[in-house]
Amino acid sequence: MTQAAGAPERVILFSRDGKNDLDLTQHRVYLGTGGAAIKILDIETGRARSTTRNDLYQLARSLECAAKFLKALKWIPNIWPWR
Repeated sequence: MTQAAGAPERVILFSRDGKNDLDLTQHRVYLGTGGAAIKILDIETGRARSTTRNDLYQLARSLECAAKFLKALKWIPNIWPWR
């Protein structure tokens, strides 16, 4: 716990253009694959398996819908490209 106590209160991952910075303060959450989602947990079998193109498509659609919903509730900042 002593390590956590020394952590900064605010962490920002800055973008190149300054418009898409990731502010990791408080309850802000971001999801990314790191560019290589090679395994995914299959919700039907409960086992990890190789990711398919359709998995990535469905994940992106789910995140977009969730972001729009949370934005409508004013739980997330207005930083999304579909504003």
